[in-house]
Amino acid sequence: MDVRLNWQVATNGQGLDGHRKFLDSQGGLYVWIWNGKPPRVIYIGEAINFSNRFKTHMSKLLGGEYTVFHMARDDDFIEFVKTNYAGKTFEEMNDQRAIYIPTTEKRETLSFSRAFFDQEECNQRVVYMQNHTYAFATVEGDCPPKQIEGALIAMLFKEYEKSTGVSLRRKGGKSNATPIGNINKHPVTSLTIEHTGEAVSRLPAEFRAITRCDIQ
Repeated sequence: MDVRLNWQVATNGQGLDGHRKFLDSQGGLYVWIWNGKPPRVIYIGEAINFSNRFKTHMSKLLGGEYTVFHMARDDDFIEFVKTNYAGKTFEEMNDQRAIYIPTTEKRETLSFSRAFFDQEECNQRVVYMQNHTYAFATVEGDCPPKQIEGALIAMLFKEYEKSTGVSLRRKGGKSNATPIGNINKHPVTSLTIEHTGEAVSRLPAEFRAITRCDIQ
C-alpha cells in the first residue's frame, strides 16, 4: 500500500502560533525532533486535529503527566536513552533524576511533590519543550494514520537499537512501549512511504530514510 506524508510545517514551540490556521484545520502524523547533536526524532504521534492534540500534549507535559528526558541541549537522544533509560526500572530512573517519569501503570505512584512543587523539575519541562522542532504531515493514502504511526515507531526504534547495539527498552515496561511512543496499531499490509512537502528537509535523514515497512 502506498502512503504519502506531506510534511507541511516544521517549527519550534514559539512558532506554533504562526501556523494556527493549518494546525486548527488539519490532522495526520507529527514528530518531536530533539535539537541535539545530531537532531533525532524522539516522539511520533497521530492526531485527528493538530491543535487539539498539542494543547493536550503541552498541558499534560507541564502538569507532570508526561515523561521528560533531562538532556543537555546538545545531547544525542539515543546515547542518553542508552545510558539513562535502557534496562532500568521505573524506580531506578526516578531515583537518578535524569528522567522524569510520572507513573507506572498504577497512577497512585505519582509524586505530588516532584510533579508540582519541585521548581527545578517544573522549569526543566519548559526548557525541554523549547529545544524541540515540531513537524506536521498530512496523510495521503488508504492506510489508517494510526497504523502508519505504529510502523514509523517500530522502524525508527529498530534503527536506534541497531545503531547502539543494545535493547533500548526499560525494564518492566509494556511490550508495545518504546521511548519514542507506544505502538498501538500495526499495519495490516506492507507499506511504501513517501516523505514530501516543503518542510521535509527539516526531518533527520534517518527518519526520512524510512520508506518501507514490510509485513511478513
